[in-house]
Amino acid sequence: MTLNAHLARDLEELRVNGYVVLRDLIDADTCSRVHEAMPPLLDPTGRNPFEGLRTQRVYSVLSKTRAVDRLADHPRVLALLDHFLSRCSRT
Repeated sequence: MTLNAHLARDLEELRVNGYVVLRDLIDADTCSRVHEAMPPLLDPTGRNPFEGLRTQRVYSVLSKTRAVDRLADHPRVLALLDHFLSRCSRT
């Protein structure tokens, strides 16, 4: 499927559901690297009821590990960002 076809499908899913799941965005090796990189980065569980008292979060993850780079610079992610950010610059 072309990038434009993915973008059209992703935008439609976002319109219909209010969110989009980018299935199979990364390969198994990248997924394993992300999985291995996360445990030492996880904050202790929940800071307050809003965030969830048993939730673990990683803040500023892009500055803490290169394992997640592909999640931010994947062409499908960038296409979605370009779509919405270009709309903002026109207003």
